[in-house]
Amino acid sequence: MKPVFLLPSLGWALIVLIAIGVPGSHLPGSELLRLPHFDKLVHGILFFVFAFLTAYGFYKQDPSTIVHRHYASWTLLAGIVYGIGTELLQYHVIPERHGNFADAAANIVGTIFGLLMFRAFVLFSK
Repeated sequence: MKPVFLLPSLGWALIVLIAIGVPGSHLPGSELLRLPHFDKLVHGILFFVFAFLTAYGFYKQDPSTIVHRHYASWTLLAGIVYGIGTELLQYHVIPERHGNFADAAANIVGTIFGLLMFRAFVLFSK
């Protein structure tokens, strides 16, 4: 396995972790945050990028490996585990943050769309 191809994904995962780790009182005030369900869009976008980069990292592995052949399954699994994990972290550890099912669902939906976009990218680049 060549971890170098997963570095962008790991870097993005760190950015997501930092973003979800900001205590609620330190979040910037913005009118956008007052829009209904705007935070779900943010969650979806964060995990869209995570899934796209993760799929790229798995896809770029040696074609004979199981990681390459099943990159979509591995990406989906990584997105689900990380998406639920970040919400549990917010719920149990981060002050003034409230991990919840709806945010976890937005993370998973973002993961699915990121994976689908990567698959389309692979199909159309051949």
